[in-house]
Amino acid sequence: MRHRTITAMIMTAVLLTGCSDKDQPSAPLPKEAPYEPVSARSIVYSWQSAYEAKLREFAASADYVAPSVSGVDGSMFDLADITGDGSPELIISPSAEHSTSCTVYTCAEGAIKELGTVGRDFGTFTYYQQIGTIGEEFYGDGFVTGSFSKWNGTEFEQQLTYMDNSVAAMEGVEISHKINGEEVSLPAYDEAMKPYTEAKSVSLGRKYTFGDASIDYAMHCGESWGALNVLSPEQKAQFQKKLASTVSYITAEDNYAFELCDIDGDDTPELILSYGSNPSSVCRIYKAGETDLIELEGGYGENGKLAVDITSHVFFPPIDASAAQSLDGTAASGYTRSDSIMCVGRKYILDELTLTSAFV
Repeated sequence: MRHRTITAMIMTAVLLTGCSDKDQPSAPLPKEAPYEPVSARSIVYSWQSAYEAKLREFAASADYVAPSVSGVDGSMFDLADITGDGSPELIISPSAEHSTSCTVYTCAEGAIKELGTVGRDFGTFTYYQQIGTIGEEFYGDGFVTGSFSKWNGTEFEQQLTYMDNSVAAMEGVEISHKINGEEVSLPAYDEAMKPYTEAKSVSLGRKYTFGDASIDYAMHCGESWGALNVLSPEQKAQFQKKLASTVSYITAEDNYAFELCDIDGDDTPELILSYGSNPSSVCRIYKAGETDLIELEGGYGENGKLAVDITSHVFFPPIDASAAQSLDGTAASGYTRSDSIMCVGRKYILDELTLTSAFV
């Protein structure tokens, strides 16, 4: 009875409103503001100057390691929001040597502050974006140890530690599994690790080399492609349509990621869609067209990443510059690697949240 009464009241209100509207002039619908193109370089963030100064300070220090012929084994850096405050932290990886940690900095009111060191995995660490957790892992002779931590507003607070020596089973070693320093059964170990082993991740620390063009791109372009009006409504719609269609079929096991990156230096980003982080995982590259995306034929890169030379505007698998090519499909004959390389493809884990958040 109550439901019928409420329904009758709503219908009465609608009818009264309708009658009243006939006696009043219709209000004009608000017009959508016209699209005003904005350059990615015109976007100003409070952290830019402080981070750039820190990068140049490190590059001039004794801790800096110049890249060798491979181009990606010296000092590198990254930008990523790992504290959840909406602004990226600066992550400096001194080298790709075994057990090397990254130093993390943040910026508050224009001043830089060191948050600590994380990671022991060849100058990188794992970040689980969907649960805001850092993973650190160290491989020894026949065992692996690791931990998971989270920023608590003051420090990276440890959530769990683990140890597993099952890789040494063939050597007759007694198998051991530990959680937070205590011996546990394999089922208990797997259960404790489940929130992390089932989460999707990106590897952080080694995105940009320390060349001038790398620093410039990282500070003034890399974090700005999704900002308001940097992409036209048509470009944004094309990219999001492709990502949404991909989200619709990926499984819980698929560790897809994506990134916007200007490969050819025309101040318009391409969409790089990474199909995972395994050695055989490739990237697909898409350019925004007049009405729809233009896909480059084939898969590119390895481990779900591409190396892009910011100076020469070519791309290649991260450790194989001999396979360098450009967006027009031509090989870069005679290409010589510059000192400004970035590894791209896995900035955002692809899910329904980043489908929106990467474009605001």
